[in-house]
Amino acid sequence: MTDMAQLFPLADTPAPQELHFLCLAGARTVVTPGLTAIRHAFTDAHQQQRFLSVLGDVGVGVGKTFAVHTTALTSFPDAHLLLRLGARPGPADLRAHLHHTLRLKGAPPTDPAATDSLIRRALSAGPRIVTVDEADRIPDACFEYLRFLHDDLPGGLCVVPDRRAAW
Repeated sequence: MTDMAQLFPLADTPAPQELHFLCLAGARTVVTPGLTAIRHAFTDAHQQQRFLSVLGDVGVGVGKTFAVHTTALTSFPDAHLLLRLGARPGPADLRAHLHHTLRLKGAPPTDPAATDSLIRRALSAGPRIVTVDEADRIPDACFEYLRFLHDDLPGGLCVVPDRRAAW
């Protein structure tokens, strides 16, 4: 019988406990070909500031979310913005979440254009990766808002929707 450690190496350090769906403390990531492929695609998408969609089978524990978040946190810790939106959010919810995640001061302005201006200014401060957890829950209007941000920023914006089916 072949030892799994010989087939797939283990990451040098344990993954953050909150990234694993079972919240396992001290668990080390198995560096599978799928994880390696996501790391390469992530690096490529970040360099080119483009959208990257991570697709996979439906089911708990398949590894899409874990692979995306582990890659973002280990490879791009200062550029990563994680959006965990509720079911069927609207653009106003997305604006409010971005305002909070970007740690902008105060409450988001009630005027969408003013909020957009603050968000765009913060995002243009450096290359960013926006990962959207459970992106299959967001409506087209939110996707269009992310596209607006991507198109409006001088260098673009890397957006990684983690979802079960093609967008």
